[in-house]
Amino acid sequence: MSVATDTKQERINLRLKHSAKMALERAASFEGKTVSNFILTSALAHAEKNHSCA
Repeated sequence: MSVATDTKQERINLRLKHSAKMALERAASFEGKTVSNFILTSALAHAEKNHSCA
């Protein structure tokens, strides 16, 4: 099971500009995901890529 679908116990809050929120909402909608899921899967993919390069 992937980290993105395990039982959720932690929370991260973000403050961002309206334009950034709108861009995330559009991108998430395009992929058929919620904004939270879009951010989580994108951030995890980026973290795993960087971790494997270290």
